Amino acid sequence: MTRCPVCCWAVDPPGRPCQVCDWSGPEDAARLAEARCRWDLRAAHLAAAGDESVVDKLCDVVRGGRPDFRVVVTAGEKLRAEPAPDPDRAASVVADLLAALVIDDLHAVAFLCVRPDGLEVHTADVNGFRITRLKILDWHWSWQDLDQDLPVDPALRHFALAGGIGRGDVLADGDVKDAGFVPARIVDAISRALPEIALPRRTALVLINGAPGWTVLDRVVELLARHYWPATTLAHAMAENAHTLLQGLVRQAPVGLSHDVVLLDPHPDGVVRLSPWPVFRMGERTSTPGEVELYAPVGADGPVSFALVVRDDSRPSRWRPVNIVAVNLPRGRPTRIGITFDDQADPVFTGAEISPAPWSWPDLLQAVPRRLADHRIDVVFAVEAVTGAHHDERLALVRDTITALDCEVRDGGWVRAGLIVYGQHSSSGPADGLLSTVDLTDPHTVRQAAAVVHPRPNTYDLAAALEDALARVVAQSWRPDAVRVLVTVGSRPPYQDEQRMDHALPCPAHHDWRVLTDRLTAEGVHRIAVWSDPGFGTLPHVYHPTLNHAAAAWRTLGGTARLNAGTASVPELLNLIGATFVTPETPLPYAAATSAVALRRTT
Repeated sequence: MTRCPVCCWAVDPPGRPCQVCDWSGPEDAARLAEARCRWDLRAAHLAAAGDESVVDKLCDVVRGGRPDFRVVVTAGEKLRAEPAPDPDRAASVVADLLAALVIDDLHAVAFLCVRPDGLEVHTADVNGFRITRLKILDWHWSWQDLDQDLPVDPALRHFALAGGIGRGDVLADGDVKDAGFVPARIVDAISRALPEIALPRRTALVLINGAPGWTVLDRVVELLARHYWPATTLAHAMAENAHTLLQGLVRQAPVGLSHDVVLLDPHPDGVVRLSPWPVFRMGERTSTPGEVELYAPVGADGPVSFALVVRDDSRPSRWRPVNIVAVNLPRGRPTRIGITFDDQADPVFTGAEISPAPWSWPDLLQAVPRRLADHRIDVVFAVEAVTGAHHDERLALVRDTITALDCEVRDGGWVRAGLIVYGQHSSSGPADGLLSTVDLTDPHTVRQAAAVVHPRPNTYDLAAALEDALARVVAQSWRPDAVRVLVTVGSRPPYQDEQRMDHALPCPAHHDWRVLTDRLTAEGVHRIAVWSDPGFGTLPHVYHPTLNHAAAAWRTLGGTARLNAGTASVPELLNLIGATFVTPETPLPYAAATSAVALRRTT
């Protein structure tokens, strides 16, 4: 048998170019030396896996002596330019096998992995909820277990397995002198030591070449394919470990049973029902994370329970919990939670702090309130939209509070909201204090209106058109059976109805805020003020009447409660408004009320 003088693999028939390294005669000494150097450098770069110190070490064993640095770099560039194996066909076969595993046509799928450090067998099966999982490493054999003549030094061992020959003159019969490696001898030794792998019945085998381009291991892969008859062979580099690749493959398997997160669904009649939201539908891949936007209702205490279940059409008590965890969600604020599975098919949650749940599934069902507290609320928000100190915080608080109202109830019959946005009057005199108005309606409509509110530039007046906003509040059509609430969010005092002994302009429409607040009191409207310092600083003595007027106005506007805009929170406001409907023990969240859908799939 004739062997190639460069890579030492057999050339058949003799005289033709080598099928491994493409060498073809004539054997010019200089040309042959250059080809041998390039071949060994290729093996050195493969063995080093990007570690330049290992390449430098292996340059000492390259045939022909230590090469020039530029030759080493060129060899690495040429290796990177080699075409990568196409895994598409094999990957589609693996996907079919995993799909068969999920529907119980297979008991398991075993992965026989050829890696630079040895031979490994991993097995995938499904758990009781038909999610594919990767079992712990089943078997492992190092290459030294199969060929004890391989070097102990990892770099040299990898060099030999990648096809490197090393120091020594190649003879006509393929022998190598002076510690050079013989690739065919390594393959032969491994072939005689191949282990028998006992796989359970109905187990498919996938062979993975984790070191493509390593010519010795490529021959070992061919040998294994003939010996074990795998369903398919996949080529994908696994320099570090097989786990990352196998985890990615397993996550491509479809879901065998739909997985739902259990949420509360408050109906317009006040009855609370359990609403299962699909996170992973049957047939979907778990490689695409599920995502659900949750809302923790104000009025309940402690962490929120997140229950992932598999269900049929039976009653909730017969649903099977996959996992129940406690999620630390901020009350009164929608929060997006991501869900995926790890390689052991256990759920993994992102987006919030997770801890073990204190509840069992029967405990959760027992704690769910049967009905919401039955009361009606009409609440109007009057918000100052003028640039200045804390204007961003004021608008954010109003938007977040209206969003929370939208999430707390799903029907305008429970809570109606209104929004009155006021600015400042101009010195020209027209009554232009109101910027936008939404009269009492469903919270979702008000939420959309609040989202587009932007502050107007400050005209450097000391007042804002709060009195015009109060006039619009008085004109609201309040329901006779509803609790009536006005939430005023601002900093500046209202304009006076006429010019007084201060430096603030009068209201062009001559609205008297005192008369208007008295009318609201007479109509039973609770007044909550969220105030922030307007940032006037130290004003001369002549402005003191204006400051006294501002203090009196905000005391009156906060007749029920007065909060500081810098520290006020959504739960605090909702409690003052009375928009809390669940019991303190309520364990489960709502789906957040969004403009589109509460549950989305990431792409």
